[in-house]
Amino acid sequence: MGSDPEVYQFATTELGLTAFRELVTLAMVLLEDSNTALVAARELGEHRFRRSFVRAAFAYFDGVTYAMKQLALANGEARFSAAEKSLLAEKTFELDDKGRAFERPTKLRTLANLRFAFNSLTRALDRKVEVDFAGPGWVAMQEALRIRHRVTHPKSVESIELSEADVRTVNIAGEWFTASWKHVFTGVK
Repeated sequence: MGSDPEVYQFATTELGLTAFRELVTLAMVLLEDSNTALVAARELGEHRFRRSFVRAAFAYFDGVTYAMKQLALANGEARFSAAEKSLLAEKTFELDDKGRAFERPTKLRTLANLRFAFNSLTRALDRKVEVDFAGPGWVAMQEALRIRHRVTHPKSVESIELSEADVRTVNIAGEWFTASWKHVFTGVK
């Protein structure tokens, strides 16, 4: 990957090249985890495997979203405001009772963070592509997040019993997500 001229259009610095490699490697590992969990959910059909798929899918979404932001920051730092840089780094700053500044991780809303990551990456890479935030994939992502919340913040046994339709919804969201981040790099939908 180091001598591939295609890579260098997405990595203008050594830090950018490292961030690009991390994004691609992380995406491959987490997507494989998600796909393996999807196969188990479909073939075995048990609720525990369906929940495992949802958790694996969101690990993929979260990990790649973070890696996209790191690539954006590494390649386009000058294009971002101080607030945007802080959000890209997922850090915020506060003062303790003695007036000393300290850093802490910021909590970002998932869907807004996804949009921010895609928008920041296209801006940092100067890509003239549009991610579809109006179509069925984005709608599926919104519903998938509700499904994830049922799994990660259970209120009852019924709330964590996932249907095949729930699995399909999360899978559609995953297909949209994968196609969207690849679209940023290739320009192909």
